Amino acid sequence: MASEALRMVINLEVDETLLSDYHCYQQPPPQPQLQRAATAASSTPHTSCTFPKQIKMFPWNDIQQITQHIYEQTQIPIERQRLFFRGREITAYHSNKAKKKDAADSNNNSKAWSRSSPTLSFFGIGHESSIYLQCRAADDERPIVPYGFCSALLSSLSCSDGNKQLIQACVDGLFDDMRPHLANDGEGGTYFMRDQHNHKVACFKPSDEEAGCLNNPRGRTDAQQAIHSGIKPSQGHLREIAASLIDHGEHFHGVPPTIRVEIAYPGFHYNQQHHHHHHEHHHNNTRATPT
Repeated sequence: MASEALRMVINLEVDETLLSDYHCYQQPPPQPQLQRAATAASSTPHTSCTFPKQIKMFPWNDIQQITQHIYEQTQIPIERQRLFFRGREITAYHSNKAKKKDAADSNNNSKAWSRSSPTLSFFGIGHESSIYLQCRAADDERPIVPYGFCSALLSSLSCSDGNKQLIQACVDGLFDDMRPHLANDGEGGTYFMRDQHNHKVACFKPSDEEAGCLNNPRGRTDAQQAIHSGIKPSQGHLREIAASLIDHGEHFHGVPPTIRVEIAYPGFHYNQQHHHHHHEHHHNNTRATPT
């Protein structure tokens, strides 16, 4: 009875494209043993998907238990789920930890290990907290996708269509080999993105190239020297997105529309001392601004 009093209700927000294209991410239904039935089943996609609006968990439950609960409700595999809380991809923490542990176990020829993930209390998730689910990830076919709950907030604003057009213009430019151009000024990496007609349409600021970050292209990789007004390296872009959201509408302060995206493209800066062969060229938590 005492433990029941600690049970939390967590609200689940779902990416709007996932609501309509959920079948693209679902696991195929298991094939029956009979070949004839298997043929019929394989050609029948899932016709419905119910995303839970609320999930009941305890503070000591972990992220993997949430993703397992979502899988049981939606048949979307755990490895395809991306959960965000307060602007942070919390499933990425578990994924990166798992990769490092796998590499260590492989090198040491040790036994298989239990993939534990951080608890909800570790991330500060409490009663009535909201988490955001998306499955989209940048890849060779879709090199730029909206990233996290900030993109969901912006999709509800009047600038939503303009943001989609901006992303598509940048994608068209990348496909036509219009490489991002690093600006000469600034403390971090700022790249001009061009459309297929070689027109500058946006500036892009990778979060892992901000001052104090590992991949900073100007050699400013000391995190202690790069902290400004308590803002940690790789989090400066969140301040710019917040400023854009606040100034939306009347634009009293002329803050350009700012969106958060993920890009899969090898043409950015990577610190060669830490550039491993498994690096995926994903720049998360980034900023694109129309010019």
